[in-house]
Amino acid sequence: MKWLIAICFMFLCAARLGSQDTGERSPPLPGESAPRVIKFSGYEWQVKTSRGNVGPGPNLFGSESVKVDPQGYLHLAILPSGRRWICSEVISKRSFGFGEYRFVIRDIAKLDGNAVFGMFLWDTTASQQHFREVDIEISRWGETKPNAQFVIQPYVRPENLVRFELPSGRAELSFKWTPGRLLCRARVGGKLVREYLFTKGVPEPGQENARLNNWLFRAAPPSDGKTVEVIVESFKFLPLNKRR
Repeated sequence: MKWLIAICFMFLCAARLGSQDTGERSPPLPGESAPRVIKFSGYEWQVKTSRGNVGPGPNLFGSESVKVDPQGYLHLAILPSGRRWICSEVISKRSFGFGEYRFVIRDIAKLDGNAVFGMFLWDTTASQQHFREVDIEISRWGETKPNAQFVIQPYVRPENLVRFELPSGRAELSFKWTPGRLLCRARVGGKLVREYLFTKGVPEPGQENARLNNWLFRAAPPSDGKTVEVIVESFKFLPLNKRR
């Protein structure tokens, strides 16, 4: 029985990790331009693109689904393209390490039920450490579940996933990453909605990048058939010795 449980656990972890990929674009074709880089909140971010379906989802990712407006706000969209949908992801060129990561987003409580908006860390070189992945995700996962969660991978361990309901309003979502601790917070309108401290399975820094994405769970189209857009007003990183 123990071996059967172990196999099931490995299968579930593989299914979750298999929904992700390296986060990089497909290798450029001859004559194709280099990956697009944008500037947002004082940092450079690479825009993820793919020529076919890749994780998470799996979905198609395209540069046209990402823009920075004149106010400096980042727009991550899920756009229709014929019979397909193009999702969005950006990847910080810098690896930040320990510190506090803060994301300010426009009202997202009514995000389409099939869409997933993620703010997370991911290290393409660390498969044995679950890619050093930690997440704040907004989604109902195609169901009626609470619309937000804090996660440390592997998410199948009950203590690694905390769900809660994020109410309407401008939100600040953050995690403070220190040795052996990950403190996650969600505030809406300046009021603390949820806070949780992870103390088990917290990864050590490596070559992880900060990432934001907007994608379709199991590649199911938006429930209303319309474009899904998330507006991120700002991203801020505060090193441990400069936190305020």
